[in-house]
Amino acid sequence: MTHIYYGNGKGKTTAATGLAVRAAGRGIPVCFVQFLKDGSSGEISILRNLPGVFLMHPPVSYGFTRNMTEEQKHKTAEICRSLLAQVKLRVGAPCSTKPDAKDVASLIILDEVLHAERHGFVTEDDLLELIELAGEKNELILTGAQASEALLAHADYVTNFVKEKHPFDAGVPARTGIER
Repeated sequence: MTHIYYGNGKGKTTAATGLAVRAAGRGIPVCFVQFLKDGSSGEISILRNLPGVFLMHPPVSYGFTRNMTEEQKHKTAEICRSLLAQVKLRVGAPCSTKPDAKDVASLIILDEVLHAERHGFVTEDDLLELIELAGEKNELILTGAQASEALLAHADYVTNFVKEKHPFDAGVPARTGIER
């Protein structure tokens, strides 16, 4: 089944992380992939220590897309396409560091992939293909600020996180352990 967590409110990655912890706690293999983040966020630190959780993320993050140079955007697109290609190879196959492992990825989380799609770093068609590949056997979670109508139509669960108030709007930067 496919879940989409989207919107301008806080909590999309947190909700996906919570589901990863729940699944891992039940012995369900988890593949947690971050797009546009470098793996330094708090949730990755803890997930890295959980058995049955396989992590992937870019080797570098250039920050907000609005601040990226054209060269950084090009490199980010290459990285995002590579991550997505790796995920596609793992759907229905082992989600671990060992290509011949027996466990199959049952929960696949693509954190910020909707943001990557919105900025053209991956395509909507690529994500629709992944939804098809994941099928009924896997739980697939896509997070990000905006989701296309086609992706929403193909999802089984859709949750829209709506911001009503946030300290960032008053100039408070992201706080360690709360927003990052």
